[in-house]
Amino acid sequence: MTVAAGVEWRKGRVESLLGSVMFVVVAGLTIGVGTQILQGMLPRNIGQLSNSGAVWALGAVVVGAAMRSERLAAAAGGAALVIASYSYYGAVDRFEHLGSNGASARMWAVIGLAVGPVFGVLGQWIRVDAARRWAALAVIAGVLIGEGAELVWFVGVHDLWPAGITEMTIGGIIGLVSLANSGRDRPAHLAPTDRLLTLGAGGTAAVVTLVAMHAIGGGVL
Repeated sequence: MTVAAGVEWRKGRVESLLGSVMFVVVAGLTIGVGTQILQGMLPRNIGQLSNSGAVWALGAVVVGAAMRSERLAAAAGGAALVIASYSYYGAVDRFEHLGSNGASARMWAVIGLAVGPVFGVLGQWIRVDAARRWAALAVIAGVLIGEGAELVWFVGVHDLWPAGITEMTIGGIIGLVSLANSGRDRPAHLAPTDRLLTLGAGGTAAVVTLVAMHAIGGGVL
């Protein structure tokens, strides 16, 4: 590689990295500020969809899917949710004139930093990894079903039932599609194992999400 070619290669890498950073920042701000705007525009029973942990996790999935590698997807997913947490509570303080004193933003930023990388990598798998795609989608389905179940059966607020039912319905559809496609490109004797793993991934995600949301108060950000 010549010096000129090496310089050009490094320049391309830097420009690509800067583009990724800008995308993550814009995505995080869109998730956070967008949630606050939608909450003010939509009825409470539907507006909860924008302000749910599952929907924010989907944002991290999209961000991760746009990255070039699993490592970048993990970093981007975590960073996007941290930015979303602080920008959301900043928007609440700015537009609703409420003082959140930063405690809630810090709590959700820590949670986002913990789970964001997982969903970022799931997004990368869905986009580029045919062997893991359907199991990854099943995890997304499980998260939606788990949070929906929490809203319908455990929060105890009837106004949130439509949001919960919507999440469970969407999650169920995604889960069925994942299960139907899992193992399709595998040898016949391996297909049942793939479907079982996909079902297990979705079921585990649903249970973990339900327990986590119940533990932190119904998943309301």
